[in-house]
Amino acid sequence: MTKAQNTFIIGNNLRRLRLDKDLTQKQMCDVLHLSQAKYSLIESNQKTVNQDQAVQFANALNVDLERLIKDQSDQIFHSCNYSINGGVSNKLENNYDAEIIKTMQSQLSLLQTQLDTKDKQIEQLLKLLER
Repeated sequence: MTKAQNTFIIGNNLRRLRLDKDLTQKQMCDVLHLSQAKYSLIESNQKTVNQDQAVQFANALNVDLERLIKDQSDQIFHSCNYSINGGVSNKLENNYDAEIIKTMQSQLSLLQTQLDTKDKQIEQLLKLLER
């Protein structure tokens, strides 16, 4: 496996699971022996983690590794917590939603730039073929 296959972007799930357990970033940092700056980069998807680190995060949150690393795009904007009586309460995290939207907009902008570059390359290739 290449290095890229051994790293994970877990920020969205990490934040959701941390908030579901009512933990602060500082509490997570204390358990994981990480600086708040590094933890924040991971949680905001600006830094990947390797498999060993992902296992440490999962253990700290007392969840299965699969739950931490799997894509849960259906839960990006809303997090549901099951209450003691079995009901479901929607926890709308406005700041979290804003961060996710900002990240998605940034990724969309990057993809648009890449698409524009590819379009220019295709145009250049077509011009070469016409010669």
